[in-house]
Amino acid sequence: MGAETERQPLLFYKVGGLGAAPLGFDEAFAREFSAAYFSSNSIRQALISRHEAEGMPETPIESRYVNKELVAQAAPILTKGSDVVVDMCFNSPNSRRRTPIQLARRAGALPIALSIRAPKEVIEARVQQWTEEDTLGKPLADWTISPLAVVDHGLRSVVWPDLGKEQGLAFRLDGSGGVDDIIGQIEERLIRQGLADPAD
Repeated sequence: MGAETERQPLLFYKVGGLGAAPLGFDEAFAREFSAAYFSSNSIRQALISRHEAEGMPETPIESRYVNKELVAQAAPILTKGSDVVVDMCFNSPNSRRRTPIQLARRAGALPIALSIRAPKEVIEARVQQWTEEDTLGKPLADWTISPLAVVDHGLRSVVWPDLGKEQGLAFRLDGSGGVDDIIGQIEERLIRQGLADPAD
């Protein structure tokens, strides 16, 4: 998968909540399939650094600015024929239309929603461990509500993709296993859709 093929480039994005997939899944998936990887934390930090360099007041970076920067950076890569993986979750139809689906349409790519689900107890155990290990990507002091409260809100607020109304594909995935297990599920679905070679 990647720039060397002639097929339509693929844009992978997530639907789900904090803890639905193991830590590092997105980057490992992008590496396995030779896709460009975009991290929301990296984009947000770059925007903060840019604002500091321009002497702007220190203020939180809203998600809409992160999404706008994602589109600006990812569109040229997709247009050149390379696949892209983003680590952000787009959990409502409106957010999907505004960012990944709009980006895919602009770049001539196929958007694929990775709908990742896991039992609540698995998600909570992961997030508790990440909190204790300080591996959530930002200090606890920067969270407006606790990570476990984010989990609870996410589980209640996700609107899963309806392929009758949304553009692209959606792969429903079991996130309760490890990174390799989820990647294997994605590979199986790509092969089934004719988007990957079984020999890869």
